[in-house]
Amino acid sequence: MAVTLPFVMFLLDYWPLARGASGKPGLPILEKIPLLVMSAASCAVTVIAQHRGGALVRTVVELPLLSRGGNSVIAYELYLREMFWPAGLSVFYPQAYDSLPSWEIVGAALLLLVLSTMVWKFRKRFPWTVTGWLWYLGTLVPVIGLIKVGEQFIADRYTYLPFVGLFLILSWGVAEGVRGRRHASAILAFAALAIIGCLGYVTHNQVGYWKNDETLNRHAIEVTRGNWLAKHNLASILAGQGRIEEAVALYRGSIRDNSLSAGTHNDLAVVLGKQGRFDEAYDHLRTALQLNPGYAEACNNLGLLLSMRNRLEEAEKYFVMAIRLKPVYPDAYYNLGLNDLKRGRFGEAATHFREALRWNPGDRDILEGLQEAISRQGR
Repeated sequence: MAVTLPFVMFLLDYWPLARGASGKPGLPILEKIPLLVMSAASCAVTVIAQHRGGALVRTVVELPLLSRGGNSVIAYELYLREMFWPAGLSVFYPQAYDSLPSWEIVGAALLLLVLSTMVWKFRKRFPWTVTGWLWYLGTLVPVIGLIKVGEQFIADRYTYLPFVGLFLILSWGVAEGVRGRRHASAILAFAALAIIGCLGYVTHNQVGYWKNDETLNRHAIEVTRGNWLAKHNLASILAGQGRIEEAVALYRGSIRDNSLSAGTHNDLAVVLGKQGRFDEAYDHLRTALQLNPGYAEACNNLGLLLSMRNRLEEAEKYFVMAIRLKPVYPDAYYNLGLNDLKRGRFGEAATHFREALRWNPGDRDILEGLQEAISRQGR
């Protein structure tokens, strides 16, 4: 969000500073060139870091500009709605490219056009509307969806800075509206207290959803449609509590909402394996690797499944692949060591257990595996 700071400063030069009327029109631009350079550099570094860190940076081929534009227009309208009616808030809003109705996109575009036209029409009489409205529109540009990073449709955290522009319009607009009226201060004070009271009540309820991971994700599922990530997260929580059947149902629901999540296929395979449903688990692990060939955890889990079914040579291939993708991976080294024990390759097993121990010193299971590998060598 900080990359928009120079442009916010340009808006403040327009109003309230009115620096364009100072007789030095070049000064506001020249002094901000270093900030503009830093903003451009920050944009480049952010995109590179997100890409290398595993976040999803989608290309124009994957998501056409027309789809991105529709997403952005709807997002602007939704953020406006949330400001005035903060209900149905969620920790994650799933992407909705395929389900956005045309009429909704057109309606949102018309709303933005009407508001922008009104701002332009009254720019001389109410100059703060220009600064506030462009502040809102401009500071959202990096996160509105034109450059797609991540899987979220919108995110409430993105509104913290943009809403300042809208609050600016409201503050100066209300002050202009009550200027010269009797009892204006008392009326404004009462209205402010009422609004703060209402928002305080809503905030109290909203904070309650953050009691723990389970309540947070259950609420997200309730207030959004097709929230595959919340279902995935809740399934993982329930699986950790031993509620396997509920977890399986939620994982399947998550895949129905988004069949392209390699992580969901991988995690569903893990719980299916615990139920002894190895064929289904195998299919989901293969799907996970088709979706993400560089998924080290899925490689390790597939190797473990194959080893359990005594397909030891195939299992070794996937353990080695997992280690190549993720060199610091003690679980994969440990599983490879167990696989070597089954194949009677005790020296190789000891080597792999020692490597696992290097990254996870003192682990009892690894130590026991190493002890067995050494003793089976007659040492």
